[in-house]
Formats: sequence, structure tokens, C-alpha cells
Amino acid sequence: MTASVVIDTALGTAEEIFRPRVFLLRRARVIAANPALAERDLIKLAAIADALAPALERRGVEPGKARFIIDVVLAIHRRAMPRWLAEPDTTLAQLMAQAADELREAVTPPAPTAR
Repeated sequence: MTASVVIDTALGTAEEIFRPRVFLLRRARVIAANPALAERDLIKLAAIADALAPALERRGVEPGKARFIIDVVLAIHRRAMPRWLAEPDTTLAQLMAQAADELREAVTPPAPTAR
């Protein structure tokens, strides 16, 4: 299983996993108003990554690569989630794919130019 297959699968099913937008909007406001909750949220995301990496390992993904994939997917999620909450007419899957494209664009070397 390639990293891109894992990431694409995770991005395509993201909206099915999360609670309704109204709940998440309320949650985001509470976290923004309480900095200690922001730290707790980061700790929770790390715990989620710790729990998901072994699942990828059981599917044959090398341990270090599994954790890397999970960390990338969570970074994409952190980029897309606020956009999804602010843009009700766009799906979370679309915004996560857009964030993944932004990441690919940022790390892809520019094409050589002709002289």
C-alpha cells in the first residue's frame, strides 16, 4: 500500500468521521477562548496518531513511514478543518484534497526552465 493511497483514502472518508459542523464550530470557539484547551487538543491529536500508526503497520507499512503518513494526514486535516467550518458549501473531503495539493505543490521542485 503506497503512502498516496493511504492519504487519499483518509481524505476521502474524513467527513464521515467527524461530528456535525455545528458541534465543531462551537468546539472551535471554546478552544479559541481557552488556550489550555488548545494544548490539550494537540495532545489528543498526538494520541490519535499513536493509535493509528499501528493500524497502518498491520497493513504492511514500515513503522516510521506509518507515523509519517499519519502526521501528514493530521497536518492536512488541521489546514482543511477551519476552512470547512467557514465554508459550508464545500465538503471536508474537497478541502482536504486541496490542502494535500498545496502540500504537493510546496514540496515539488519547479520544472527546469529552458535557456
